[in-house]
Amino acid sequence: MPATKSPAASGSKKKDSKPRILVTFATAKDKTVYCVWVRASVAEKLGLKAAPQPLSTKKTKKGRSIRMRGSVGAGSMRIHVGNGKYVSVPVPASAGIDEMVAFCKKLKSKPDHFYTPDGGKISVGTAKSGAAK
Repeated sequence: MPATKSPAASGSKKKDSKPRILVTFATAKDKTVYCVWVRASVAEKLGLKAAPQPLSTKKTKKGRSIRMRGSVGAGSMRIHVGNGKYVSVPVPASAGIDEMVAFCKKLKSKPDHFYTPDGGKISVGTAKSGAAK
């Protein structure tokens, strides 16, 4: 009788939970801080530090408080990290081009460009202030 391989031996893996950390994306003029949840591996690659954890909560219909992750209507920007590789970082729904450029400028390895959630390519060094959201 031929030996059968177990699922673990055949190389199939279970989905592991991907740890995420809260990082500061931008600070608005009215001192509002916008934070996003980013995978820990992406945050490490980009040199982002964890933000303090005052998590926003939402009340359910039954009155329980639950944690909120992400924002409604948000997308992800793709940041160029070299050799044709990109990483996706969530963007707050209210973030404009200026906030995205400022976020890219504070990264450990400065990217030369990124793609907006709409798919537009923006050069970090030549982005103009006052661009449309």
